[in-house]
Amino acid sequence: MTKSVYEIITEKIIGKLEKGVVPWRQPWTNSNAINWKTQKPYRGINIFLVEPGEYASKKQILEAGERIKKEELKNSHIIVYWLWKEKEDEETGGKKTFAKPFYYRVWEITKQCTCTVRGCLMPIQRFLRSPFLA
Repeated sequence: MTKSVYEIITEKIIGKLEKGVVPWRQPWTNSNAINWKTQKPYRGINIFLVEPGEYASKKQILEAGERIKKEELKNSHIIVYWLWKEKEDEETGGKKTFAKPFYYRVWEITKQCTCTVRGCLMPIQRFLRSPFLA
């Protein structure tokens, strides 16, 4: 049986607490975890789940022509997102909105992926070197 998102998050937070790290007491600097492709910082509970660095999903890594190191395939991190749904309330007949959590796996590109010069460039650097600007 697979674990729910709630169980996974709880285990990760308890694991950090057992190591003596209180995840919500962090030095608030500009070195947050960001998505490698979009360069957007992760928000919410994801700040507690991943260390500062650049992360990409398996699809993003493969699209860039790179690979995940074989020994790192099992050492992925999770990023949680919420899908908002509406359900009809049986008692009142109105619509009730609720959030359903999902997660996907990400890898830190500098440590867990094979990087060539072509694949590890920042997205803006790849854009600036594109033939469309020549």
